Amino acid sequence: MTIEPEVQIRRCAVCRINLKGRFVYVDDGVEKLTGFTREELFGKSFLDFVDEPDRPVVLQMLQQRNHFEANFDITRLQMVNRAQQHIPANLVVSLNFIAGNPVNYQIIIDTDTDATTSQRVSAHRPDHAQFLDRLLATDSTSYAADALDALYSYFGDEHCLIYQVSSDKVDPIYWKSAAPKKGIRKSPEPKSLLQWVAISGEEYCYLDPDCARRAVERGGTAPTELISRLQLCGESYLVRVLLEDATDRSEVRAVIAAVKRAIQLTERIAPQGAYTPAAERTSGSLLDDLRASLAAALRLTNLLGETRSNVK
Repeated sequence: MTIEPEVQIRRCAVCRINLKGRFVYVDDGVEKLTGFTREELFGKSFLDFVDEPDRPVVLQMLQQRNHFEANFDITRLQMVNRAQQHIPANLVVSLNFIAGNPVNYQIIIDTDTDATTSQRVSAHRPDHAQFLDRLLATDSTSYAADALDALYSYFGDEHCLIYQVSSDKVDPIYWKSAAPKKGIRKSPEPKSLLQWVAISGEEYCYLDPDCARRAVERGGTAPTELISRLQLCGESYLVRVLLEDATDRSEVRAVIAAVKRAIQLTERIAPQGAYTPAAERTSGSLLDDLRASLAAALRLTNLLGETRSNVK
């Protein structure tokens, strides 16, 4: 006797919006999703129900569809309902035509996304104290390599990529463990974003609407990532943390705050200047080392005080 596997079928919400982005048709699923009746939704802007950081991506999808091709674009975002609840969703957009002329957009909304999304965001909870202990235990002769390795482990090898910045390129030096260089992620590497952060020194965070807008302008999408520059022992690096969106974005913000603190800590306690073996040191250099150690201890004390304040 053969037992057929259970087939999971679910119905997506469907709506249509005119070329100006306003509702012209909604089904029961859209009513349930938004918390508004179809009479209330007619004429409203679809973007009103998209979380602000995701709006640039939706605008990009709509703008690039104004040509005579029946394509289907998909993205993942957060919808916002009447109660201001955030709902993860997959969005499929296509352009409808009549007599060869574009007339409106059909939007399919799938809200039954991966159930492990929220768990994946918080599954790797960085241990700040353990990370600090590991940094303090590093030898000054190998601080850069040891600190990068500590960062990589701290963030979780499935979430973190580290690049070294040279005058004309950005090279990956830490990739996902046990995975080929091209297999770390499904989405393309955001080369334009990496170059922009490397050159400008500014940070990219997908939750920042301005960052999301610039990312869409450069590459057509705003990846759910944090990219930050790290200055370490005279060298420049980029730390790229792959994030998974969640219904409760406070979880994501907590992870981002931990990443920023770790990068700041790594920079502040780094040894200053070139290392000289003990046998070659003069009394003057030993005194300089003592002063540098004292300064590093003061920086560390100040940072720990800031961290405690943030926790409170």
